Amino acid sequence: MKLNLILYPFLFAIYPLLFFYSRNAWLFPVQELLYAAAVILGASLITFCLLVLVLRRAHAAAVLTSAAFLAFFSSEAVFSQFLGLIKLRYVAVIYAALIMAALYLILRYVRDKKRFTFILNLVALFLIILPLFDIARNLYQMNLAKPEAQENIQKEELNNQTSLVGPAPDIYYIILDGYAHTDTLKKHFGFDNTPFYEYLSSKGFYIVPESRTNYGITNLSLASSLNMRYLTEKDGASESTFSSYRLINIISNNAVYDFLKERGYTSVFVGSGFYGKENFGASVFFVPKKGSSFSRPYKTFLIAFLESAAHRILDKPATLMFGQVQYVFDQVKEIADSDIPRPIFVFAHVFAPHLTYDPYDLDPDCNKITQKKDDQRRYLDRLLCANKEAKEVIDEILAKSTTPPIIILQSDHGPDFTDESSQEGKISVTGAQVKLRNFTALYLPDGGQEVIPPDLTPVNLFRLIFNHYFGSDYELLEDKSYYVCEFKCLNAKGEAKVFFDFTEEAKF
Repeated sequence: MKLNLILYPFLFAIYPLLFFYSRNAWLFPVQELLYAAAVILGASLITFCLLVLVLRRAHAAAVLTSAAFLAFFSSEAVFSQFLGLIKLRYVAVIYAALIMAALYLILRYVRDKKRFTFILNLVALFLIILPLFDIARNLYQMNLAKPEAQENIQKEELNNQTSLVGPAPDIYYIILDGYAHTDTLKKHFGFDNTPFYEYLSSKGFYIVPESRTNYGITNLSLASSLNMRYLTEKDGASESTFSSYRLINIISNNAVYDFLKERGYTSVFVGSGFYGKENFGASVFFVPKKGSSFSRPYKTFLIAFLESAAHRILDKPATLMFGQVQYVFDQVKEIADSDIPRPIFVFAHVFAPHLTYDPYDLDPDCNKITQKKDDQRRYLDRLLCANKEAKEVIDEILAKSTTPPIIILQSDHGPDFTDESSQEGKISVTGAQVKLRNFTALYLPDGGQEVIPPDLTPVNLFRLIFNHYFGSDYELLEDKSYYVCEFKCLNAKGEAKVFFDFTEEAKF
């Protein structure tokens, strides 16, 4: 490597992008990384060239370009540390002053510019090698994770007989991410959700009183419920780890889709954009509306990266994230009156009331507001917004359906919760209960709710529905609840694992 070959500004510029992708490769195809990398490299090259023209010094232009991009992409990490403490514009001024002071010292006192360039080139190369290695490993694992349909999904024999007389009902499976159980809301949030429950009851919904989830994390919960079974090591789920790559494939190639497809259903997916392209194997899928940045090829990952790295500086991407919750609800309402071939199975994932880290949030009427510091208040506001939108969706579905539909409102898990017993890296029993006790409300016409037990878990949900409405003969599985640590944590016995059986603790 030549001592005077300037590479480091471009390597430093792309490092945060590569690091972010290495942690989220399972969400986005590699084409989106290539597009984003081209954008960032192009921007850094243009910045460098402009500074060379202005300063007439390539070394100074290289240092300033590096500093500008590293400062920009680290801004959220810095600003978030001071959220609610002092005004962010003061933080920005101090941050900029420190950077400029460091730059002045470098430019003023570094004499051997060639050696300095060589050292920074080596440092930058070392930095990007690490995430590139992780990306290569992740892509290899993702390729191995492509499911062998019969072996991985382990489908049971499907009974082709149907007990239906007349048109098959449309089925709406709406996931309200992180929606708490009523017991959690009363006991830990001091919140009475009775008006929403009364609305649901008045429409004919059955609210499962002792509902709990099988897995306390989204990917595992959805992979299990949509395949009507517990996950195994072949699915990438073991005591020591779980593979998000395999889980996404299992969700996309799920048993519920296959069962209903054999009976003439059109599968429809409506997503929040959280899982990248996320069509999840559906015949028809919806992404945010045409004309938004999310609708243009290869921009989803770039926007997700910008939101994570600098959304307090770039207002537009965060605004798009804010709009995704509203989008999913609106799209489901439109589907109810659409010309999509019937019958339909609609799987909709609403990223609410689960908290986000955008600078904007939702008030109880779903209006955009500046994010509050109090997470509990934020959560309740998002829950009230979800209530409001869910009622509108239900009214629209019931009004537009010619055949009484099946409507499932369910949370994949409860909210994250910490109390005085919570410790870093250890499981709190209270926290596990809050996470594993979820919300389930079912609109099941023609006596369907009579077959639903009071302690239903998602793994048996579609088994019961298919048995009742389609004459299938699925056996019910034991209702288990597993607390899941994204990284290993310790239980009361000091055991370090990812999965912990908290079935007894989660019961009411």
